[in-house]
Amino acid sequence: YMALARAGHYKEALDLVRGSVPLPRILGRICHRPCEGNCVRSDYDEPVSINGVKRFVAERETKEEFEAYLATLRDAAAEARKVNGKRVAVIGSGPAGLTGAYFLAREGYPVTVFEAAPVAGGMLRVGIPDYRLPPEILEREIAYIERTGVEIQLDTPIGSERTLAGLFEEGYQAVYL
Repeated sequence: YMALARAGHYKEALDLVRGSVPLPRILGRICHRPCEGNCVRSDYDEPVSINGVKRFVAERETKEEFEAYLATLRDAAAEARKVNGKRVAVIGSGPAGLTGAYFLAREGYPVTVFEAAPVAGGMLRVGIPDYRLPPEILEREIAYIERTGVEIQLDTPIGSERTLAGLFEEGYQAVYL
């Protein structure tokens, strides 16, 4: 994706990033860049700003490109669900839960995320100040994951009233914690 971005092929670079990172706008803003310490480019001048490039290509995406990408992704996930159909419950809508839900949906699993809080995002929502991660960026990324077919149920804690065993009784074949 770095070569694509350098060549000005921003949409293609972003498509490649999304193959492994479902939250590029967030990652580009909050990552503390541990990989830069090992970047061999620093032997010549400065390490490559990997997260900066992710943020750059993600923020260049137009609304029309975003909608077209979602339509393609949603259609592919719907086709995969026809074959798969095994339901998966995801506990928590923090970065790990959202990422797991995204990749499971892409593989055709009907996914429901159970979030105990009244808002989705986990520590992305409550642990990162707005100046580092504006709420509208977080909302857009969460909406993007929901539009891949992921259902997020808020105010739904898993614990004493609704249990892990109960999720299996409800027909979920797997639970992602």
